[in-house]
Amino acid sequence: MLTRDDALNLLDAALRHSTAEQTEVMLHGSEHGLTRLANGSIHQNVHIANLSAHVRAVVGQRVGVASSNRLSGDGLRALVERAVAIANVSAPNAEFDALPGPGEYVFSAGTLASPAPEIDEEAFSPAGRAAAALAMIHTARGNGATAFGHVATDISMLAVGNSRGVRAHHAWTACSLMAIATLGDASGYAQWSGRSLAGAPAGETAAHAVSKCLAADVTGTVEPGRYTVILEPPAVAEMLGLLAYMGLGATQYQEGRSFLSGKVGERLVGENITLRDDTYHPLSIALPFDFEGVPRQVVPFFERGVAKGVRSEERRVGKECSLTCR
Repeated sequence: MLTRDDALNLLDAALRHSTAEQTEVMLHGSEHGLTRLANGSIHQNVHIANLSAHVRAVVGQRVGVASSNRLSGDGLRALVERAVAIANVSAPNAEFDALPGPGEYVFSAGTLASPAPEIDEEAFSPAGRAAAALAMIHTARGNGATAFGHVATDISMLAVGNSRGVRAHHAWTACSLMAIATLGDASGYAQWSGRSLAGAPAGETAAHAVSKCLAADVTGTVEPGRYTVILEPPAVAEMLGLLAYMGLGATQYQEGRSFLSGKVGERLVGENITLRDDTYHPLSIALPFDFEGVPRQVVPFFERGVAKGVRSEERRVGKECSLTCR
């Protein structure tokens, strides 16, 4: 994984290669580890490391983009030249204004500098993932069930720079557990996510899956009717992800495809619903800026049921919505 200084130096080198009027370079580095389990045993271990660059070149209102993970030798120069060449032959984008300028970023603990993530080498190793997987396997087996699922670890880095002075870098970690317990025709599901496997509740996650599996083994017929349904966090997260994809972005709003289009200020859901995009919440794995290096803000979607606005995922259209893009 690139250090902050190495990433910013690579950004500067790429920008020096460009002959475009404006240039943006984004670097994304990742180390992904995955251990899968099935039929009560570990059956797969994967480790993938990658560093990629995405370049956007601007000539007038012509925009060209190119990406590659071949960044050594002349690879970076060739990538920048390809983005510039694409811009030169592209049709003008009448809505494009300019790349964003520099901003001030707030990182975890309110600091203005990106802290290096604390990485427990053992927790992010194959052995660390295997230990968590075995805890899930033994928990299920101890209750007469069979464990399936996975243990995943990620170490990530994002750096963004442009010719207007943006320089942004952030690194973070994320881990997840997913457990499925089966017994006969019954099954139960549970998951957990956090910043590290150190102290992760692998056994408790598996036990939660087992408890649902054992409860599902005693089934009956449910007659048609209206029922109160209480959804677990994973189910709510799945619904919110689809909701965001369908209508909580500025592009959908501007194009009239969002369920919020023309309805900002109206009460659309129950008063008990308040929904925000808050990257600074202590339970969030924060990214303090977007993929253009623009500082992220807290965006309210619904406040006590009233539609407040949508999220401007990118400024690439070049024009801001006065009320809905924050």
